[in-house]
Amino acid sequence: MLKIIRCGVPDCDWGHKVQELSEERLDLCYSEFRTHCSQIHGLQARDTDAQVHLDLVNWNLTLMN
Repeated sequence: MLKIIRCGVPDCDWGHKVQELSEERLDLCYSEFRTHCSQIHGLQARDTDAQVHLDLVNWNLTLMN
């Protein structure tokens, strides 16, 4: 089953397609999400403590500082 995990910021159109929730696929998704947040939402490289929250009810990722 193909799912799209989206950015949790309202009106943001970023998404990552996943067919399975394996550790490898989620690591790739988190990495791409952090890159997206750096480019679009102003996440700084020094913000290494920022955590990513995966909401499987709403299928989105949110960056937690």
